[in-house]
Amino acid sequence: MSARTGLGRWAGHTGVATALALCASAVNAQAPSQPADLIVTHARVITLDPARPRATAVAVRGGKFVAVGSDRDVARLRGPRTRLVDAGGRTLIRGLNDSHLHPPRGGRF
Repeated sequence: MSARTGLGRWAGHTGVATALALCASAVNAQAPSQPADLIVTHARVITLDPARPRATAVAVRGGKFVAVGSDRDVARLRGPRTRLVDAGGRTLIRGLNDSHLHPPRGGRF
């Protein structure tokens, strides 16, 4: 066995990043058949897709992203029961969950 170092390690990380970017692109390419449960507009969306690093809106159905793009792109997924959230220019980052506790303070709450 040999350890992956240098360029080999970098290539592995690039492959993972490329796969994630392709998945994000596939979400955009799918034509949805049902309206979204939630649409967030007027946001600064960080997509982590090197080909399209920024967006302004997202649509979610069943707890999964069904569209990421401009406010206009995502508006087509609006239905009569879709919850709309105007982010007011705030930043939206996918998958950032911070659930931790500092022991000295944890007992107080």
